[in-house]
Amino acid sequence: MKVAPLPVALNVTGVAATMALLYVFRALLWPLAMAFVLAILINALVRVIVRAWPSAGRLTVMVLASAVVAGLLMVGVVAVVSGAAELAGQLPQLAVRLNALFERAGQLVKLEGVSLTSLASGLDLPSLAARVLGSLQGAVSGMLLTVLFLIFILTSRHLIRNKMQIIASFRRPTGMPSVLERTVKGVETYVWIQTVTGLMIAAASGAIMALAGLDNALFWTLALFMLSYIPVLGVGVGSLAPALFALLQFPTVWPALAIFLGIQAVSFLVGNLVLPKMQAASQNIDPTIGLLAVGVWSVLWGIPGAFLAIPLTLALMLQLAQFESLRWIAVLISNDGHPISDTLAVEVGSRTVP
Repeated sequence: MKVAPLPVALNVTGVAATMALLYVFRALLWPLAMAFVLAILINALVRVIVRAWPSAGRLTVMVLASAVVAGLLMVGVVAVVSGAAELAGQLPQLAVRLNALFERAGQLVKLEGVSLTSLASGLDLPSLAARVLGSLQGAVSGMLLTVLFLIFILTSRHLIRNKMQIIASFRRPTGMPSVLERTVKGVETYVWIQTVTGLMIAAASGAIMALAGLDNALFWTLALFMLSYIPVLGVGVGSLAPALFALLQFPTVWPALAIFLGIQAVSFLVGNLVLPKMQAASQNIDPTIGLLAVGVWSVLWGIPGAFLAIPLTLALMLQLAQFESLRWIAVLISNDGHPISDTLAVEVGSRTVP
């Protein structure tokens, strides 16, 4: 039995066209996606506050929570970008310091001519740093658009909810919660887990850097918290970058080594002791697929794509699970082979989308 080539070609063409559109319109699409994620987070925060403080008006709590979340996000992004711009001026000195360490290490192992300059001869480090800084500055501009999108989403959330529920009901199986509810719950759970564990990692790592006497410890703490939303790679970068600048500040390598190993130890403890207990069945993405998703979304949308990779992939998995012909893709994305867990179905079935 032969497989018709036309449907396969159409699917491949459709995926390629979708990725091309995502890339071309990235300046508009990633702020919109970020606004939806923030709206889900704000709605969850409002629900918790209203439940704990019933006398507070929901509208008042919504306005205050939105202002606080949007304000903290903008302050955090601006602080990270400004701090990164300041540190970029120290890159030449850091390169000289690393070059000297490489030469000394080469002499210890009887390898002559080993240096950072020789190892990175094919890399244009200043150009690479300029591109990263430019991407960060573009993220600040995009965050302004995100705030505008967020305002419109929150003010018209009831209309959006009704429309999405009508669309989801077209494919909703009997007795199962709607795809919208599962998607909202899954993204909400992921964001809350990453926020809580990110605060734990950032607070403990900040204490380690402060005890070591590292300059700009507050900046590195804030950057580490934001990087914790990027699985695996975020904490790796967050532990390596301050350690490298510790090499520039201190005459020996021991403070840098202590900072690097300390952050790694904190990340290991949180990731293996705290995270499994908090992690709900809704966060059910295969680790390899998660890393691949970070890479793909980073190519499409840059740094914002790395932050949004897991929520977008989680939403995509739940959407694909609704279609019989595409469910196998959702199974591959999932960690346990069950993209729609019974736990999530029970949790979502007992509540409505905010």
